[in-house]
Amino acid sequence: MGLLVILVGLLVAGIAIFLGGYMGRLATYDLTAYFADAQGLRREAKVQLAGVRIGTVYEVALRPHKQFPGKPVAVTMAIQSGTPLYETDRFNIKQHGLLGDEYVAVTRLPVGKTAKLLSPNAVVEGGMATSTEVIMEQVQGVVADAKATLAMVSGRVDNEQMWADISATLANLNKATAGATDVVNEALRFTQSLSRTGEQSERKVAQLLDHIVAAAADVEKAAGRVDRLIALSPLPMQLAASGENIRQATSDIAVIAAEAREMAQDPQMQDYIAQSAKNLRDASANVAQVTHDAAALIGDQQLAADIKATLENVRQASESLKKLTEHTESLLTDPKTTEDLRASLENLRAATESGRTAAERADGVLDGVESAMETMRKTQSMFKDMDTRTRLQLRAAQHSGLRADAYLDLRLSPTQEDYWRVGVRDLGDSELLELQWSHRLRDDWFRAGVFGNKLGLGYDYTWGRGRLLEAELYNPSDLRLDVRARLRLRDQYDLLLGIEDLGGSNDPFLGAGYQGDF
Repeated sequence: MGLLVILVGLLVAGIAIFLGGYMGRLATYDLTAYFADAQGLRREAKVQLAGVRIGTVYEVALRPHKQFPGKPVAVTMAIQSGTPLYETDRFNIKQHGLLGDEYVAVTRLPVGKTAKLLSPNAVVEGGMATSTEVIMEQVQGVVADAKATLAMVSGRVDNEQMWADISATLANLNKATAGATDVVNEALRFTQSLSRTGEQSERKVAQLLDHIVAAAADVEKAAGRVDRLIALSPLPMQLAASGENIRQATSDIAVIAAEAREMAQDPQMQDYIAQSAKNLRDASANVAQVTHDAAALIGDQQLAADIKATLENVRQASESLKKLTEHTESLLTDPKTTEDLRASLENLRAATESGRTAAERADGVLDGVESAMETMRKTQSMFKDMDTRTRLQLRAAQHSGLRADAYLDLRLSPTQEDYWRVGVRDLGDSELLELQWSHRLRDDWFRAGVFGNKLGLGYDYTWGRGRLLEAELYNPSDLRLDVRARLRLRDQYDLLLGIEDLGGSNDPFLGAGYQGDF
């Protein structure tokens, strides 16, 4: 009896420890986030807020939602009840390190007074992809753009013709400015001569006007060349504006010269010479102002320094892009990186193969359960004069994996409380014999016989309505103790919780059971 009390105490302690963690996991609520890409996220992945785990992913499926077009991946999460989440929180799929596992990261924005809590079973929109594969694709795109930009900048920087055009443009601008200054001075002298002499020889006036027209034509051609060169060069907009002013002033000079020639040929138009001279004087003032602006622009040391600084920045940017390209190419061609990626793919392949093997084993176990049920139905028909009861168990352990058991309890007469248990442990795999005699001790049961092909003892302790603690001690050569709790969910269906090989490998398990009535 003392050994029995010790066994029951150990059983209660083990079940309490296991149930504590399990019931904690039951206290959760569901949230579903929709993403454009699962990025390798799997079931049982972590959900973290500020680096602390607050939940678990238990479903990743393609389930498009009309509220989130373009994001068909539904990720359903079990969030701990004590962790409130808000509508302003952001959900993203991230990865631990370069080759780590994916997880769901919750980013909390500042919560205002009007922020609303997310209700259970709410749906939210997931963020953009941040895994290593997506980042590598973006890096490759950036590298390609960087190469194209580097080639373009290098072509521009190394283009000697462009620098020759810029030098020629500045030289032509200096010549045009000097020519415009000469024209202005000659026009001023012409105006003063007209005011002193009044009437001079028509031939001299016409010759002088021809010179003015020719000079204006030269200035106009120079201005045209300046415009064409400016259109092909990266000089500031002020230089283009100066060329426009020079062209406008040249047009004004040409108009004034033509009018002066007509007045010189027509004696009746001499009275208008004074007015034309005034117009020429105003135009000369405009040309002088334009010349001054152009000279100031050309001699501006700050502008030259800005151009040099800009070219230096372009060179530095080109060098940085070149280094980035070389570094990325060396990373992509690094044998160590290639080996890591190959090892990751090999691990993924092995995990896939293990999953396939587990699925095949599960199919075999389920087939064994179905076969055992059919055998039990036939056995029950054989023992129709006896009271029989079917008992099925399916559980998944952390180390030993999935296991299915099938039993048939036989009672020789309705008035007899003792019964015999006959069955098979681990259907579809090792298929070990179960043959035990059960004797009633008030509300409890004592069992003795064969437990998985090994001699042993069992004790079933009732600790409330619909709750039963079971302990099995067997295999005398290497004693093994299995404990489990049976919690009634509904009629004839139970939830199984327990630990196999208590004190040894301590392999916890979770499962479901079915038990008929006599």
